[in-house]
Amino acid sequence: MREARAIAIAGLDGFVVELASLRRAFGIHRLVVSYARKIYKEGKRDEVVEGIKSMSDTAGIDGVPQLPAGYHNLDLVLALNRLRVSLSEWRATTKDFTFELHSVFDDKETLEARALDGVESLHSRVMNDMRILGKLLGDLLPLRKEELEIVVHPFDGFFLEKDLV
Repeated sequence: MREARAIAIAGLDGFVVELASLRRAFGIHRLVVSYARKIYKEGKRDEVVEGIKSMSDTAGIDGVPQLPAGYHNLDLVLALNRLRVSLSEWRATTKDFTFELHSVFDDKETLEARALDGVESLHSRVMNDMRILGKLLGDLLPLRKEELEIVVHPFDGFFLEKDLV
């Protein structure tokens, strides 16, 4: 059991760098989502769709490790699973994003705005799942606290790392 725990910790140690990189990418995604909302109001629907679709390839699902569940790491396994699910949903939503499904209804502006709200809400969920996982990893890997500060930062958007100090 101690050997399995040591192997899991070593694997997670390497994942911290990927998680921090994913956090940076989603900080930039926040800017893209905000900009998409702005240009949507200007009537640039095609640019909005293109911008949102461009974010699907950085979902990072493949890099999220899978650990065997045990009583000693259940919270961590659940947090990894939640992050994997929210990243999967993010990829599916952004990859196939379109306004066409919403434009057949009478009140298409409201429905299109809801589609943008959905992307924004999903972004917040991914960020929250990353923060929860970052907190758990910080408790488990105290030597990686500095890298994990980026992940657990409460702001959903892009920020400069020098602002953490």
